[in-house]
Amino acid sequence: MRTAFRWAVITAFLALTALQVCGESVPYPVDSIKGPVCVLHDTVLHVAVTLSPVHSRYNVTVTDGLAHIRLTQAFVNGFANIRDIVYVFPLPHDGAVHAMSMLYRDSLYRARIYEKEQAQHAYDSVVAGGGSAALLIQTRPNVFQQSLGNIAKGDTAWVDIEVVTPLKYNAGTYELAIPTMIGERYQSEGADPVPGSTFWNPPEDRDGQTLQINVLIQTGYPIASLQSPTHTLNLMMVEAARPLLELTSMLTPASELPMPCNQAAFLASAATYPNRDFVLRFSPRMPQPTSRWQASSTRQRRTAISR
Repeated sequence: MRTAFRWAVITAFLALTALQVCGESVPYPVDSIKGPVCVLHDTVLHVAVTLSPVHSRYNVTVTDGLAHIRLTQAFVNGFANIRDIVYVFPLPHDGAVHAMSMLYRDSLYRARIYEKEQAQHAYDSVVAGGGSAALLIQTRPNVFQQSLGNIAKGDTAWVDIEVVTPLKYNAGTYELAIPTMIGERYQSEGADPVPGSTFWNPPEDRDGQTLQINVLIQTGYPIASLQSPTHTLNLMMVEAARPLLELTSMLTPASELPMPCNQAAFLASAATYPNRDFVLRFSPRMPQPTSRWQASSTRQRRTAISR
């Protein structure tokens, strides 16, 4: 069932449409991409300008061996002659995308799922007809390309992408891995590399102001250890973390927690973060049961001594 579900999702494409402003349709060259990058094409000067998202926020809820990730990325168009915004970014290799939405000019638009050709046709038709549209396409198992059409100068587009991914389990420890950059293996991979990755040179670190990761772990058992080998975390019990979780929209004041054991982890504030996968590991604290044989032997010895 899981394989069939994942296949149905990753072979589909998400197209989202809305009515906004139209511009001239011109193909754009993409010469280089470094990490999650936005490419803006100036249709007057005919140049491509790369622009990183002003903010990327990962809200992650972990329960029952699965992680539900809500990735929110914000882009600001500061150019007058821009028609399209295109960027590539990574998601977990085993994840399944099941929803996408765009917030633009105070309107929220939710995606529809189409086959590749239908999605591209719908996107092109809306943009050419004067509308604003978004198109999400999977180019590799963990690499996606997002297109935003007709985003006006000075406007901000917020895109939400929701992913479900299984946790890795090894020797009593669960692991969550979230890629924050695209690996160098996609520089020149056969005849169909990731678009724009010919001159790959990812930065060693990324701006700390552009990245936020919030994790809520809900389990039926106490957590013995919770740590990240890659990033510095702020760990809190959920009662103390509730104001922050409500601020990031992971909980509401009326939210009830379905699991008895809950803990939160937040990426510690820093000027820069290492441009690598974010890895979080935790293990359950399981009770040590006493076997029937041990209990029976203890009672017999106590009886023998009392006699």
